[in-house]
Amino acid sequence: MQLKPDLAEAHNNLGKRLEDQGKLDEALACYHRALEIKPDFPDVRSNLVFTLQYRPGISLAELAEAHAEYDRRHAAPLRAKWRPHEPRGQAPRPLRLGFASPDFCQHPVGFFFDPALGNLDRQEAEIICYRRSREQGPAEHPRISSGRRALARRARWNHEQLATRIRDDQIDILFRSRRPHAPATAC
Repeated sequence: MQLKPDLAEAHNNLGKRLEDQGKLDEALACYHRALEIKPDFPDVRSNLVFTLQYRPGISLAELAEAHAEYDRRHAAPLRAKWRPHEPRGQAPRPLRLGFASPDFCQHPVGFFFDPALGNLDRQEAEIICYRRSREQGPAEHPRISSGRRALARRARWNHEQLATRIRDDQIDILFRSRRPHAPATAC
């Protein structure tokens, strides 16, 4: 940061490393500095909101305001592009459940999630998993996409492309989990 003190990405990266070490106040200071430089940087604001949830002494009002600010800056502007959800139609088919997470495949969450998928009745629910992660790997992960449980999708998509894919897959209910530091890609 000495070479480029006004590089918001550097402050964000330092904040993540400090957060990983449990130095929440220092991490928050880095995120605030990054937002001074680049106020509409969604990844930084997401990291800030995430970190605030673990900070001792944070009030519910402060946390709610941080979430509201994220919504004002990053979610609200996208609402105009939202397409209405198309009805499932008359043909009976299983309910389509989508699960979006950066933590499938080789992450512990993926290992714990896999048995839960196995307990869903395939006659009543079709499952499609979207993995959002920076890791490279096979397009289909054998454990999740074993055929008996779920179809796993992975590609490098931005948020808009991912939303389009989810709509094209005709997902009825989407369950989303997100690590703040994960980029916009999916499986």
